[in-house]
Amino acid sequence: MQQTGPDIAYRGFRGAARLATGTMTGAVPRGDGIAFDSPAGTLTHTDPHTGVTAAYELATWTSPLVEPGFPVAELVPSWTADTPAGSWIRVEMRGADRSGRPTRWYDLGSWAADDEGVRPTSRPDQADPDARVDADVLTAASGREWTGWWLRVTLLRPAGGDATPALRSAGAVATAPAPAAP
Repeated sequence: MQQTGPDIAYRGFRGAARLATGTMTGAVPRGDGIAFDSPAGTLTHTDPHTGVTAAYELATWTSPLVEPGFPVAELVPSWTADTPAGSWIRVEMRGADRSGRPTRWYDLGSWAADDEGVRPTSRPDQADPDARVDADVLTAASGREWTGWWLRVTLLRPAGGDATPALRSAGAVATAPAPAAP
């Protein structure tokens, strides 16, 4: 007997040309990705590990709507980035239901190549009628499924600094709901 599992697909954006198909605010295509260009805003962040609060300038990249061709039950993001001199990134995702209505953005974590700016942190314990976050996995709530998703990466650097964080690739693995047991 052949056993089948859920549909699984990775959709991603690698390199400047593919990342440029998304929306950038304060970032520009540069080299093999997109890089912080000019601040699009500021963020005050308290590191949950150290309690230190600091101000950061930010730039964002948001993917276009990604539709994998099957109902989506879970999303797991992935990325490659450069985070020099105290800079870091925040990764967020949201789903789209059959009507195209987006969920809210869910914070799937902060990441830096080292612990100088911010310690890598996942943001579990987010849940509402649309979804929940388990570590760095966004799961559709029971009875919900999405036809697509968006990914947003925020590039952050210390306020007044000149660090140039860069995003090289970003994407997600989407899985369909598990088949019902016979």
